[in-house]
Amino acid sequence: MTELVKSNKKIIGFSFAVMIVLLLAILVINHERFFSPQVESVLPDPLAQHASQLLHQRATEPIDALPDDISEAKLQAWLNAENAQVRMVSYWALANEALRKGDNEQAERYAREALTLLSSEQPTELKAKLYFDLSLALLKQGKVAESSEMFEHVSAAFEHYDGAHNEIFVTYYIKRAFELSHHQSTSSELVQFWEEVHQKALSVDYLRIDDVYYYLGTAYWNDRQFVKGINLKVKAIETSLAREDNDQVQFMMTDVGIDYLFNGNCHQAIEQFQSAIEFNQKSRVANPERLHYILVKLYAAYAEAGDIVKAGETLVAAEEQLNIMDAPERTEHYRTYLYAMQADFQRRVGQTDRALALIEIAKQRHNGEFNARVYHFDVTLDSIFGDIFYLRGDFEQAIEYHTRAEREIVARDLYYLQAGIYQVLYQDYLAQDNLPMALRYLEAENRLQRKMRMDENEQYSQYIYSLFENKKKEGLIADLERSKQNSKWMLTLLAAILLSVLLFAWMLKSKNKKILQLNRQLKVQSHTDGLTSISNRRALDECLSEWNAPSVAPLHRAIFMIDIDSFKNYNDSYGHAAGDRVLQLVANAIRQQCRSADFVARYGGEEFVVLLNNIKDQEACAIAEAIHHGVKVLEIEHATSEVSHQVSLSIGIVTYLHHNAGETYERIKQADKALYQAKAQGRNRSHHVAEPLLIESKSL
Repeated sequence: MTELVKSNKKIIGFSFAVMIVLLLAILVINHERFFSPQVESVLPDPLAQHASQLLHQRATEPIDALPDDISEAKLQAWLNAENAQVRMVSYWALANEALRKGDNEQAERYAREALTLLSSEQPTELKAKLYFDLSLALLKQGKVAESSEMFEHVSAAFEHYDGAHNEIFVTYYIKRAFELSHHQSTSSELVQFWEEVHQKALSVDYLRIDDVYYYLGTAYWNDRQFVKGINLKVKAIETSLAREDNDQVQFMMTDVGIDYLFNGNCHQAIEQFQSAIEFNQKSRVANPERLHYILVKLYAAYAEAGDIVKAGETLVAAEEQLNIMDAPERTEHYRTYLYAMQADFQRRVGQTDRALALIEIAKQRHNGEFNARVYHFDVTLDSIFGDIFYLRGDFEQAIEYHTRAEREIVARDLYYLQAGIYQVLYQDYLAQDNLPMALRYLEAENRLQRKMRMDENEQYSQYIYSLFENKKKEGLIADLERSKQNSKWMLTLLAAILLSVLLFAWMLKSKNKKILQLNRQLKVQSHTDGLTSISNRRALDECLSEWNAPSVAPLHRAIFMIDIDSFKNYNDSYGHAAGDRVLQLVANAIRQQCRSADFVARYGGEEFVVLLNNIKDQEACAIAEAIHHGVKVLEIEHATSEVSHQVSLSIGIVTYLHHNAGETYERIKQADKALYQAKAQGRNRSHHVAEPLLIESKSL
């Protein structure tokens, strides 16, 4: 009897469990049904299944291609169906296929046709998706106002909605924010839109809220609100770590490196990217897609730092990771960006024909089906086009592309790109002998650099204040906790011991941090000339040891040896204090006229040396002339000069192709001989010796 009761209980329990499962399944099915049974009954099965996939597609992911059992021809045939709902869904599917291929005008036409067939009985989810697709097609064509009007229907649908589609709705807002960033939206407008996305995501408990924190932080960073931006990015990383999303953590670590890169701190960016690579390699699951992304950014850091050899090696490694990715469609989008970086590399090693061919491929792919999906990639394309034409000596074309990039940078408030574009436009106009325009961009760059330094100081003050506020809050919390534990002497004792340990650890960490800071300061001081604040002879020796390394591909280089004319006479006439001031002014003038990647050092006494990497003869001579001009406009009186009534320079220039290790010291000697020739020819001039040495030379 007992066994029978037990058996009946098991049967009843099992039956109850089955009923629960069936009930849940019914609820899920009903919850996920977005077409009425009447509509589903008239749709061909393949079309109904594909429509369901489109409806559940997250807008932040690539659009799915048509399944094998549906072709565009079949969809076109269904446009002639008698049933309006079949035609509506077919138009909608064609609109998504056109969006996937980058045919945005066709996508707009199909989406509008689908909307004309949309009945009032159709569910909210479908209406919102159709309006979103139309708004996206319009936005991709630059029709921002019309797109906003269509997206208002999406917002209205979301306003009173709370159902299974909440997560999908949030991705519509995220995708729109991405697309707006590629158009003439200011940084403050993007902050406002991302704040709306943030509120929507919070209201539905969006599962990937770390994505929203990250992009909102990026928007604040772009709006120069660095402290708030950084805090949000930190919150995003913490949330991703809690979700154990290692891929997202790597992405955000890489983003910090990009921040360093845009701020001109190439070496710190390199360290950050290398840390992200280490994190990637420690992961239990290989992720070639993320590693490729990090390597491409590491290439940019090496390239900006002037390390062409490592830049080339990194770009090869990035392509290797791309070739083993198992996501063909995403691979093609990444390859578009890779083509642009390969063009940039070929430009840097002087292969302008190959560079031009590669950048044309990148542009065609980006404007077609395989857009790069990279923020301000159109600006990157124009910048690289301009750089290539500059090296080809086509300065009109270089100015056209660089000016177009400048317009977009200013219109979108991409302030972190402004200094770079001003620098290249200065070089463009200087090479064209258009000195007024060259001076205009040089002054604009100097003003911007000063403003950025002031902004950095202000942001640092905000950061210190935020630290103070956080510490104050922590102190209040600690006081409250201690007041609750007064009656528990043992716990208080343990807390005191723990606090002592933490305090000791904090003090030790602070001391270590201070030691690291002092070591960095000491290194800077040991490599900096105390009078002129440029690099000293020790720094030059370390730089030359790197320059002496053999190169994989020939590198165009130049070396300047610079001497202040009749400087001994100046010291004798005006005194050593005045002479020191002249050295400071001249050093600053040389530094301002050189490129950011060029190495400028005091060689000794009144002599200076400049090492220029990845530079053609004409550009090197143009920079030398700019240095002459930069000193001339200082108008420093020199009554005892043998060649001029004001302070002037003599410059020896050597340009060559670097091949072998150990040849740099010989080039230094040749530059010194060229300086001697400039002096022998009357001073206040440059003398240029080009490779092949002693065969072709000229005085400037």
